[in-house]
Amino acid sequence: MGVLALDTRLGVLDKEMSTEISNIVKYNREALELMYQLDILPSIWKFYKTKSFKRLMTLFDEVTRVVMVKVNEAVVRLEKNPTTNNDNQSVLEKLLKIDRNVAIVMALDMLLAGVD
Repeated sequence: MGVLALDTRLGVLDKEMSTEISNIVKYNREALELMYQLDILPSIWKFYKTKSFKRLMTLFDEVTRVVMVKVNEAVVRLEKNPTTNNDNQSVLEKLLKIDRNVAIVMALDMLLAGVD
């Protein structure tokens, strides 16, 4: 998923995974569990910001922060080595041409779905 979402290998199958990537996986797993608890099970988070809801928002913020760093790295890399052929452009490159925020949201969505 990392190659599609962030135009880089994340190395989740490597023996030595970076702390940043390990956190993305851990945060996404916890977020999926909290989303189930908050959206499927009966919950009052819509009326009262529960501890679980606040934790989910914190997890989303952390994953967004890491993804934004990775997107910024990709932007710098792509500016140094632009792809001239549109057929060989990565998903991230194509999304960055549309809008940077769209690229970030799509990367977040792809990573969350990939961990799920």
